[in-house]
Amino acid sequence: MNFSSIVLYKNDLKTGRMEGECRDDVYELENKSGYGEIRIYKILPGIEVVYNDMHMEYYDCTDKKMTGILEINHCRTGRYECEFRDGKCIYIAAGDLGISRLLKTKISSSFPLGQYYGISIYLDKREMMEAGHDFYPSFSVNLEKLWRRFESQKDNYLIRGSKEIEHIFLQLYETGEPIRSGYLKIRILELLLFLSEYDWEEDMVENRYFNSAMVKTVKSIKEFICENLNEHYTLNQLSELFHVPLTPMKECFKGVYGVPVYTYLKKYRLQAAMEMLKTDTCSIDEISERIGYGSPSKFRVAFKEEIGITPTEFRKASKWA
Repeated sequence: MNFSSIVLYKNDLKTGRMEGECRDDVYELENKSGYGEIRIYKILPGIEVVYNDMHMEYYDCTDKKMTGILEINHCRTGRYECEFRDGKCIYIAAGDLGISRLLKTKISSSFPLGQYYGISIYLDKREMMEAGHDFYPSFSVNLEKLWRRFESQKDNYLIRGSKEIEHIFLQLYETGEPIRSGYLKIRILELLLFLSEYDWEEDMVENRYFNSAMVKTVKSIKEFICENLNEHYTLNQLSELFHVPLTPMKECFKGVYGVPVYTYLKKYRLQAAMEMLKTDTCSIDEISERIGYGSPSKFRVAFKEEIGITPTEFRKASKWA
């Protein structure tokens, strides 16, 4: 395969190793935001599959355009952000399938929730077409029709999560070695058949772009509210403090983090409380105040609704973990 997805990860590669007959490469990534691992499989002529297990906020990706390469991303958990040189950002949420022709120059690939697990599939048009007459017809994949469909679409599209997509990808995540190689071939061919017959006009949703300047502001807002958990800011106050219009701010925040501002803040407060319950000796009432719950009773109710047990039960369980 002339194209190799390893070029997309650029400077953050730490180590690489070979594993097994099916698995070609396993690489570790590391930068100041965290670490990750990618597992690369070259399964069919012109087709490469990458498992991405990221525990980082971003990685440094290539800044080159690539012609004749199609990138298909499926997100299982987390959230995936791509920022392009033209000042636009797009997002893929859990369950979604993103399709890109790599014709726009990427600046960065980021993970707003600090973690991401998903599969990337790379199709090399030239190599697939060269192998097509001898290989792919036996699987009923019409490559000419498939590429016409891809090239008739815009640069980036998003297919929302569906039962059909879940069916194709579920076993790719849950099937281990040594039979993963066979499953990869079967499921990727099934995906190509699905996409070649897919009703693009009826169901496909154009991936919404957000302006990178607004995204940067929204990320600053997130940092601000998370650093001031004991304060309570209205959305109008945040809009005024950061000099951004209210409605675009709310829409962009949800686009970046997948949930509205207050929903995100509630989860973050409770996650902070969990860490305090594990490590701090202060009382539950003190923790409630530090994370912005004026009423300890409301904190206890919210904690149990989210975590499933009371703060006291969680603290006791943590000591024995």
